[in-house]
Formats: sequence, C-alpha cells, structure tokens
Amino acid sequence: MESRIKLAFLLLILAQAAHSVEEFAFRLYDVFAPARLISGLVSKNLATGFAIVNTMLVLFGFWGYVARVRTGHPSAKGSAMMRQCLQSSATMNP
Repeated sequence: MESRIKLAFLLLILAQAAHSVEEFAFRLYDVFAPARLISGLVSKNLATGFAIVNTMLVLFGFWGYVARVRTGHPSAKGSAMMRQCLQSSATMNP
C-alpha cells in the first residue's frame, strides 16, 4: 500500500474518533433509534453503552491500521475496505 493511502486510513480513524466524541457530547444515543438500540444492548445506561460501542469501533480501526495497513499485511487492502464500509454505515444518520 502507498504511504498516502496509509495516511488517509489513519486520518479516517482519527475522524471517526472525533465524530464519536461529537455524537456522545450531543447525546446521539438519546435521539437516534439505531444508536439507542445498540447502546441498550451493551448497557442499561445508554451513555455507557454508546461509549463502549464507539470505543470498540475506534480501537478496531487503530488495530486495523497498526496490524494490517501500516505493516503492509496481505489483508491490508481488504481490511481498509471493510473499515471504510463500516465507517460509511456508522455515519449514515440524520
């Protein structure tokens, strides 16, 4: 993978982290039904569940970068594409 693609992948993960903080600050888990559902599956306290789910998503992204993309692992392209699909679906909210 080219270094600019690796950098773009890392920036995507950092953007996801910033977006997660924004969603938490504006209590998306209270107003967006899918976020409320997923948060509720993790914890009775929606804020805690939302924080756990978003932390796991960001950590999964960093793992993909460190273990796959940065090292040039053969599955790097697939990992990056899967992460992009996950990112796209996670940000489709009103």
